[in-house]
Amino acid sequence: MAETTPQPEFMMGTFDWSAFGFFYPEEGTPAEVLAAQALYNSNPWVVAAAVAERAKRGDHSHVPLLRRYYEGTYLDVLPYAALALTGDMGREQDLPLIEAALGSSNSETRCNAATAAALAGRLWLVPSMLAAWENAEGAQEHAIIGYSIAELLEDRGGELAAKADIYTIRNVEAFLANNPLLERAAPQLRILASQEPEFIGLVKERYQLVSRLIPEERTFVWHGAAWSMEKFVSEFLAALREEIPRPFVKLRHRFEAYTGIDCSEAFADGEPDALEMTAILEDFVESGEMSKFVDGQRYFFGHPVPA
Repeated sequence: MAETTPQPEFMMGTFDWSAFGFFYPEEGTPAEVLAAQALYNSNPWVVAAAVAERAKRGDHSHVPLLRRYYEGTYLDVLPYAALALTGDMGREQDLPLIEAALGSSNSETRCNAATAAALAGRLWLVPSMLAAWENAEGAQEHAIIGYSIAELLEDRGGELAAKADIYTIRNVEAFLANNPLLERAAPQLRILASQEPEFIGLVKERYQLVSRLIPEERTFVWHGAAWSMEKFVSEFLAALREEIPRPFVKLRHRFEAYTGIDCSEAFADGEPDALEMTAILEDFVESGEMSKFVDGQRYFFGHPVPA
């Protein structure tokens, strides 16, 4: 029976990017996650925090420990956090863990792995992401995986995102058995099932195009181009300045991972504060720190992610 793995009190809201993100409810880093034995703690949340704290300080060698939490008897978001952290701070040699998770028989794992693959920003993960999309079950899973592919390959609001949740039913007979009222539509469903969804061809076409533009497989890719901090911050600010600011939890997650800047103040009581987030970004721009980030390079807490 699935059970919830409780977060310790000193970690409530940690790894929730609508709360404390990479940080903690109290100022400073809890001694419990810095202790040498934290990597062997019986609570997986403490282990995940211990891995992250070491990576913040430049030691990414413990990221493979997160693999044990990708799947399991959890009702909480630990599997999501474990895979997302792998995408944020995994070394090049760790990223095949995401590729393997994309091939999982577990639908939740496939979705989490697609998110992690987008965070890792490696084009060579796209074929496995597309295979996960083809194996998806239902509109929600197709959408989550499809949007992650779109995040890698195109600017926001592109054709891939628009078609991400349009798919064909693979097993028409099983579908009709569960939905007998749709029996009249059986001929049309069988015709559709014999055709390749448009999304697949669009992804393959876009993947080939971006791969020609970015032949180096270790280039960090975002929105179909080599990632740049300047472009990222510019798009983040534009999103915040819209008449109705877009939800920015995912953008906050990325910014905090890249820079190590605590953005918790922009999510007081879980409610996003676009003005506070704008102030954080503007302070970062004015600091001159942005010039230290090299285009196409993955960063975690201000330093390049090791190969």
